[in-house]
Amino acid sequence: MNDQQNNITAEDKIDEPNEYSIRTMLGDFYNRKMTSIVVLVMLDSLIAIALAVYAAIRFFNSGQTRNQIMFATIFLTAVIIMALLKIVSWQIIHRNAMNRKLSKIENQIAQLNKTMTDLCDKQP
Repeated sequence: MNDQQNNITAEDKIDEPNEYSIRTMLGDFYNRKMTSIVVLVMLDSLIAIALAVYAAIRFFNSGQTRNQIMFATIFLTAVIIMALLKIVSWQIIHRNAMNRKLSKIENQIAQLNKTMTDLCDKQP
């Protein structure tokens, strides 16, 4: 290996801890490419929060057991929807991280292939 290849692997090792930070992952999620998904998730979360608050208020103001059960079910459904939206967001963040890792591996394989072909061409 020459010095340039040593520098590349050293830089990759230096960048690795920064790549896995929560701040970096959130930065990948809240970028310009992901605007439509972020808006959709945030809008759905706001609707679910509003529905949960409405159901909670109506639950405590209701006098009939049947209505209390209905509003409790609506509240729990809204909370589950919010949790699922957070899980979807987290999976998108990890998908972006995996795509970045795969492209990094592809670049390393291409560099290795180029190095191997150069070495093979130099040998008689």
